[in-house]
Amino acid sequence: EYFGGYFDKVRSLTEKAKGLINIPLLAKLTKRLVMNGAIDEIDSKTDLFNKFIDEIVMKQVDNDVNAGMDREVQEGKYYHMLMKLEELSLKLMRAGKKERFIRYDAKEFLLELALMKKAQLISVAGHVLDIESFEGLSEEDHRFHHPNFQEYFTAKQLMILYKRPDKRELFNALIDISRKQDEDGNELFDYEPEVGLFFSEFIESGMKKDSPDAKRAFNFWQDTLMNTDNDWVRT
Repeated sequence: EYFGGYFDKVRSLTEKAKGLINIPLLAKLTKRLVMNGAIDEIDSKTDLFNKFIDEIVMKQVDNDVNAGMDREVQEGKYYHMLMKLEELSLKLMRAGKKERFIRYDAKEFLLELALMKKAQLISVAGHVLDIESFEGLSEEDHRFHHPNFQEYFTAKQLMILYKRPDKRELFNALIDISRKQDEDGNELFDYEPEVGLFFSEFIESGMKKDSPDAKRAFNFWQDTLMNTDNDWVRT
């Protein structure tokens, strides 16, 4: 009902990335892309999330420019804020905290928002977190609107580690992400398939066969298989 006559086109997209239209914010963006004839640019779930983030940032930047602000400066502020959100997402995931977290866990990120004192920054962050105002920063409990947002930002931060010559911190992060505890506090390992999907698609994005990037990626996956016995990381 929501997509109406555009549903057949959307169906083809959901075959590439199942469950996309179950997230209201992404369903709204998908509909806009379909209506604008831009859906052909989307080949994966990661593509859609990239498009979503750029869309909310650029829309806010346009508003800022119309209010007399500098485009480059404003873009820099928003993407810096999103980078901090990536760092927070990975930090929480490594600590076993998924979707919901307390204020103390995000004190650096929330402090940065409070210091900037820009309502526009809240409007961008509020698309993925439950922060709707600066008063909301003082609330004790916070959450991502959908776990996919934390998983996406976590994968973006993993890409920072992936690009470093020394991959030890990346492997440590991947292992930490999969480390869980049962009800009795015993350690166990579990899958985080969405993080793995985003991470893999980030690595693959724009890659051409036999290119230097492809060769580096091949070596990375080969090393991954050889250098860890963690089941999820190998998968």
